[in-house]
Amino acid sequence: MQLAGPPQRIGNLTPWRDALAVIAALTRPVPARSVAPVDAIGAVAADDVYVAAPLPAATQAIRDGWAVRAELVADAGPYAPTPLIPSPRWVEAAEDMPEGCDAVLPPDGVVTAGGTFEAMASVGPGEGVAPAGFDATSAAPILRAGVSIGVAAAAALRIAGIDVVTIRRPRIGIAGRETDSVTAMVRAALLRAGAEPVALRLDDDPATSVGANALDALVTVGGTGQGRSDRTASMIAAAGQLKFHGTGIRPGETAGFGSIAERPVLLLPGRLDAALGAWLLLGLPMLKCLSGGNGEPATFARPLSRKLTSGIGIAEVVLVESDGEAVRPLASGTFPLAAVAQAAGWVLVPPESEGYPNGTTVSVNLLP
Repeated sequence: MQLAGPPQRIGNLTPWRDALAVIAALTRPVPARSVAPVDAIGAVAADDVYVAAPLPAATQAIRDGWAVRAELVADAGPYAPTPLIPSPRWVEAAEDMPEGCDAVLPPDGVVTAGGTFEAMASVGPGEGVAPAGFDATSAAPILRAGVSIGVAAAAALRIAGIDVVTIRRPRIGIAGRETDSVTAMVRAALLRAGAEPVALRLDDDPATSVGANALDALVTVGGTGQGRSDRTASMIAAAGQLKFHGTGIRPGETAGFGSIAERPVLLLPGRLDAALGAWLLLGLPMLKCLSGGNGEPATFARPLSRKLTSGIGIAEVVLVESDGEAVRPLASGTFPLAAVAQAAGWVLVPPESEGYPNGTTVSVNLLP
């Protein structure tokens, strides 16, 4: 969709928190669907998941060894072996424990001589066993709604006998140049965040693309500036509503947001650092609204080995690198490619802050 006329212009920058409020107001969780646990990896659980009965149903061994009653071997040791009468039973991991036994001695904890079994070590009650309901009970969910389902969680659900879970996986169109590395980054970031990306061309008619591809949202890459060929904001305004164009974030000031047929549309700049900043500060919050997630991204705390400065009024993404047990600012404002490639993560400096002094412990977010 090519529009004639003067280049698009950016007026005042929408404050970051106001931009987030607009995104939250226009973005709703997508409909839930049912899939097998292995197909739910990366998506967000739409409902609490329960097991039908306690797991395990009875006390089980969690290691190979000898099933014993702990109080009968409390004083056993290499120099004070305790005869075991009747003879102990060997159990394998995940096997139900014999009646009257509450612990498992390791294989070398029992010796035999002439048909007599002797304990050579002691063991405490419950050691080496899992009581009934240890893994899960029907009284509490094994997985809560709003949680992102990882590889380990999917395996746990499958082992628990859960065949189907309800998830939210937004179907998001990416309108950009097919060979563009920034477009590829956004696609990879969407996949990693549990969304279903759909490749589109930047010059496709956005209104037609949203309906024809049954999209839950649209992300455009490039054309958000004030260059002579930049037309993305004008295209979205013509196809639907442009809520804001120009945001108080850095990098990514030319990012925008709108809607088409009540579907949210995120406008990312075409330069890597600007697209990255806008994705982290606007795209991830939009995706969280679409998927109904209630968790926070994984972070790690580190002290700053050098002060970090920022300007008041702008929400800023600052790349950091490792410096022993600390981190130090690597790039802010405009990111060199080398900084993006070697960054250990990023730190958010909110608009009301001028930065952090040396020694401040900050939360470091992982890059996509």
